[in-house]
Amino acid sequence: AQMKTLEIDDVEIINHADNFFVFATSQLQMENAAKALSSGIAGLPGGNFIGKTEQAVEIAKGFRMLGCWVSIEKTGELVADPTNTNVTKLRSRMLKQRIHAKLTAAELESDQGLRVEGLQDFLRLESLCQGWVNAFSFCGQLVKDVENDLAYDLSVICHTYAITEEELKPLKDAS
Repeated sequence: AQMKTLEIDDVEIINHADNFFVFATSQLQMENAAKALSSGIAGLPGGNFIGKTEQAVEIAKGFRMLGCWVSIEKTGELVADPTNTNVTKLRSRMLKQRIHAKLTAAELESDQGLRVEGLQDFLRLESLCQGWVNAFSFCGQLVKDVENDLAYDLSVICHTYAITEEELKPLKDAS
């Protein structure tokens, strides 16, 4: 089913997954666009849809959208960076300490099974980092800085424990 479209001057509506973002030049235009959007969504098949406004802000003050902080520079450039919360969550989910512990214990105990567990954790961390960078790839320099930090962290682990691509290859999921 298709939702009918309506042109409203000085209003842009962006749909991302199950989120709609309304950008307007005035509060009245935003309210009218939100009402039109709610009406259009209500007419779609598939159940009862409830539209609600999560936030209504002036763009000049900046706003949170899809895990990013969006603002406009003095030059007029639109800037989007992951929120501090997202950067902190990524860092807290990192498995670095567990990887170091397993790989160190594997060396001390000559335990190949423990090394494989450490390498699997390393691959999970690598995947987590790449997924995070991809999710925020549209953002600015902060993502590039975090990506460089993550690449450095991963390379230190590889160097410290002599991890090679040949060793990792059979552990990677082919699917």
